[in-house]
Amino acid sequence: MAKRHRLDTVSPMGAQILKISIDYDRFKTRHGSVQIAIDTLYKRERDYDEKLLDTFIKLREADETGKDIKEMPLRSVTLGLVLIDEVRSKNDVLIAGRNFEVTDTFLERVRRLDAGLLDKMVKVIVRDLAADAV
Repeated sequence: MAKRHRLDTVSPMGAQILKISIDYDRFKTRHGSVQIAIDTLYKRERDYDEKLLDTFIKLREADETGKDIKEMPLRSVTLGLVLIDEVRSKNDVLIAGRNFEVTDTFLERVRRLDAGLLDKMVKVIVRDLAADAV
């Protein structure tokens, strides 16, 4: 039987790592930008362990290695690209969530959207297929 951990046994370091991760995600979602999220974390550095924050940022940067980020109109996205940020309609209806990998079904839905939304610029990750194959 697997050992179960009680909530009160979480280490202070584990709690700090979780706080950095949650805050990063919250700032990125609120501001729609990785760089603004990172800048906000550093502005609030007294809230975090300095070494853990630096390590988290380095790991985030390393995660993007082997990936090319491009900006293009929504109408130009193709199968396999990953949308970095949420895509929402003019009425704030969610069309695609963060880190959504474009599928055939999504491409069919996109073709039926309003022309103004199709012209919206979106950031996408173009995966390095050689790195993914390893």
